[in-house]
Amino acid sequence: MTSRFTLGIEEELQMVDPRTGQLCPRILTIMEKGAAIFGERIKPEMLQAAVEVVSPVCLDIAAARRELYRMHTTLARLLEEEGLMFIAAGTHPSASWLEQVTTPNERYMQLEEELQDVVRSILIFALHVHVHVESNEMAIVLILAAAVAAGSGPVTQVAVACIDVPPAAPLNERSPCGACRQWLADLAPHAVIYIDGDARDFSVADLLPYAFGLP
Repeated sequence: MTSRFTLGIEEELQMVDPRTGQLCPRILTIMEKGAAIFGERIKPEMLQAAVEVVSPVCLDIAAARRELYRMHTTLARLLEEEGLMFIAAGTHPSASWLEQVTTPNERYMQLEEELQDVVRSILIFALHVHVHVESNEMAIVLILAAAVAAGSGPVTQVAVACIDVPPAAPLNERSPCGACRQWLADLAPHAVIYIDGDARDFSVADLLPYAFGLP
């Protein structure tokens, strides 16, 4: 049976003055006007100079590309009406975090109170690509295979958390299934395994003694 993958994209974009290229903290105005156009698919971020757009579930990459084009085009028109434009980049080349304005949101205010300059200084704009697969096993395979294929070196640590199982549940209900353990043995044989709700560190051999291994 062929696995069905679906995609969802969350993109955090910079709002800037088209004349100067400098960040503009205008999210409150954009949210007020954008809600009628985007509905719940437009969101504020911690910085008032950021705006997040969220795609619906897309059946394939071609559909995701079309949706990104639609979101970008619609947002560009909205921002143009306010004398703004957006930039899609991980950070701004010249802006200072000291000059940024925090969005008045209870969660953001709490983070700022707890973490102070640690969170204030994170002048980043992220792109999240969510891939939904039909099974937990396939998800682990994809994550490990992507890490190995990226050439960033061997996988040294793996954290396992089961959102449907409370941390106080028995270990066998919170640990990877047998097939997933074999994939860990194949693609991350020397990794330290952390399991949510358990203070111990596990090796792959702890979870799967006498495992078959790739040559």
